[in-house]
Amino acid sequence: MWFDIYEDKIQDAVQEFNKNAKFGEYYMMSNSGIFQAFSSDLAGDLVFVLFSFALIFVYSVSFLGSCSPVHCRLTLALWGIFCIIMSYLTGFGICFMYDYEVTNIHNFIPFLLLGVGVDDMFVLCNAVDQTSYDLPYQQRIMIALKHAGPSITITSFTNALAFYFGSTASIIAISSFCIFAAVSVCMLYASVLTLFLCALVWDTQRVGNKKTECCRLFCCKEDSIIFCKGNFLSKTQRDFSGLNKEEEKEEKPVFE
Repeated sequence: MWFDIYEDKIQDAVQEFNKNAKFGEYYMMSNSGIFQAFSSDLAGDLVFVLFSFALIFVYSVSFLGSCSPVHCRLTLALWGIFCIIMSYLTGFGICFMYDYEVTNIHNFIPFLLLGVGVDDMFVLCNAVDQTSYDLPYQQRIMIALKHAGPSITITSFTNALAFYFGSTASIIAISSFCIFAAVSVCMLYASVLTLFLCALVWDTQRVGNKKTECCRLFCCKEDSIIFCKGNFLSKTQRDFSGLNKEEEKEEKPVFE
């Protein structure tokens, strides 16, 4: 406590001296100054991290599913963002458990996990959408994993391996960054194939039963104006929802 007061007194004296100095200025390096600089940098980076998470969430909600009360994936996108946050916390927790240190460069790891995690989410969801809606949801998930599983595994493995070799660098900050990144990527791979996959199974079952999103809070029909009358749905999705049949009935001439 007394040391902080001592540093503040010296800092005030240096500032007072710089006001009257004509040929130069002096700056003092102290522990409190380093802490304040680190706190300001962390606060500035935290704003960008929160903004990027919000932007990615909006993008995932808009394009992970379709503009439909049934084919929308609002809950799944929210769960995917949660998986990315959990992998970040778990990876850093494991590294802290082994006494690894962090620097300012570690603030870029959330952006790295966002890119890799959202890519895995879109790959899995796109693989499910390529399967037939007539199949049971268990079989749709199996077929999707056969196509998307190897690509996700290879991507995560190569990323983790690249960071692992980067951890052998002689620069301590870069070595620590690569270790944190490698562990976080491995945790992200595990969370995608466990937590996110469970949510994807539930969502696929919901779509197969033609239940609307958010526990049936979306009470509008698929051909409503709010969901653009189903114009953004694919042909397969329109056939599954019965929109094409309704259009054929409307176009059919009526004979008296």
